[in-house]
Parts: sequence; structure tokens; C-alpha cells
Amino acid sequence: MPIKLDEIQAHLQKVWHPSSASHLIPLARGFFYIHFNDENDIRKVWGRGTCMPFFSPIGWKSA
Repeated sequence: MPIKLDEIQAHLQKVWHPSSASHLIPLARGFFYIHFNDENDIRKVWGRGTCMPFFSPIGWKSA
């Protein structure tokens, strides 16, 4: 069962703590585009470096 977009959004909110709204736009093959409304949020995310080298969505997938 694929992970829902709102589950990904909720997880990223917990990890990044953006100061304003962000939007996930699905692309293809499990990729998505993230649109931030605040440039400072973009800088904060990029400043953290690469995101989760051992990223496993299975670990936080809804039951």
C-alpha cells in the first residue's frame, strides 16, 4: 500500500518545522515537489544538508 501524500506532509512538518505553509505536489514514480511559501524555510531545509540518508517510509507508514 503506497504512503499517502498527507502522511508525507505530516512527517516533513515534524522534521522541518516550517514557519509557514508548504505544499507537496506529486510528480511521478514516488517523487514530489515541495513548494515553500517562505524563503527562510527553504534556506533552513537546504542548510540541514541531505535529508535522511537511511530514509525508510515503511517505518512510519500508517497501519
